[in-house]
Amino acid sequence: MRLMQHSTRSYIHRFARFACVALLAWGGSACVELGLPAGDNRTHAPIIPIFGMHGDPAIEDQQAQPLMKEPADRMRYPPPKVISRDYRSTPRVYGEEAAKFRNPVAVTDSSLRYGKVAYERACASCHGKLGKGNGPVAAEMANGGVAVPSLVNDRVRDFSDGHIYQVISHGTSTGKMWSYKSQVKPTERWAVVNYVRALQRVQYPEPWDRKIN
Repeated sequence: MRLMQHSTRSYIHRFARFACVALLAWGGSACVELGLPAGDNRTHAPIIPIFGMHGDPAIEDQQAQPLMKEPADRMRYPPPKVISRDYRSTPRVYGEEAAKFRNPVAVTDSSLRYGKVAYERACASCHGKLGKGNGPVAAEMANGGVAVPSLVNDRVRDFSDGHIYQVISHGTSTGKMWSYKSQVKPTERWAVVNYVRALQRVQYPEPWDRKIN
C-alpha cells in the first residue's frame, strides 16, 4: 500500500514538472509566433515580454526628452505648489569674505537649546562643553602634537558668525579640523554659532551683562 502511494506521488510530481516545461515552451513559441519584436541581436522575444521596457533608451540627466510636453531645449516644469530650495553649498572662504554670510537663525531660547544639542553632539568631544578646547578627544590629539583651540578666547571672539559657520562647514584652512557639513545641517550650524556666542558671553560678559547691586 505504501509502495503504491509513493509511486502515485512520484508520478504526479513528474507529470507536474513535464507540464511546467511544456507550458514554458509553448509560451516562448507563442511569443515568437505572435511576431513580438526580439530587439537588438536576439533571435527571439522574451518569454513574458513587456513592450518597450527591454529596449528603452538611456537618457542622461538634464538631457532633452522628446516624449515630454515641454520643449526639448529646456528642463521640465515643476509640479504646482512646489517650494524652491537652494541646496548649493557655500563656497570655502574665510575671514572678510566669510563675514558676508549673515546668520538667518535668530537668537532665542529655543534656538540656543537647539544649538546646544548640536554642539554637544558634534563639537564638545574636542572643544569641551564650555568651549575651552579641553574635550575628551583633545588630550589624545595633544599627544599627536595637535592642539584643539579654545572657542572662547580673544581670537575666536573676533571671528564673524560667517567665519565660524564656514569652519564648521569646511573645516579650518590649515586642515587641522575637517568638515562637519555631513554631520551638522546648515540650520544646525547657525544655531551652533549662536550657542558658541553664548558660551563666549558667559565667560567674558559685556559690562551691561553684569548685574548692578
